[in-house]
Amino acid sequence: MWSMDFVHDSLYRGRCFRTLNVIDEGVREALAIEVLDAHLFDDLETVRDLSWKWMISYNEERPHAALNNLTPSQYSNLKLSA
Repeated sequence: MWSMDFVHDSLYRGRCFRTLNVIDEGVREALAIEVLDAHLFDDLETVRDLSWKWMISYNEERPHAALNNLTPSQYSNLKLSA
C-alpha cells in the first residue's frame, strides 16, 4: 500500500519543518522504527543524513523476501542479465 501525506512537525528544539511524503507503508514503518524513533535529532541535516544512509542500506544491502531474499541491487542485476 502506498500513501501520500504532508508532514508538519518540529524538532525537539522547536524548529518547524514540513515535507510531502509518498512512501510504501512497509518502508515507512521500517524507517520509523530504525531511524526516526531511534534518535533525538538536533537539526534537519542530521535527519536527512541518517535517512539517506538508511535508504542506501535498504535499497542496496538488505535482502527482501519479495525478491527471493536478494537485495534490490542483486535482483535488478539478475533481471538485466536475463
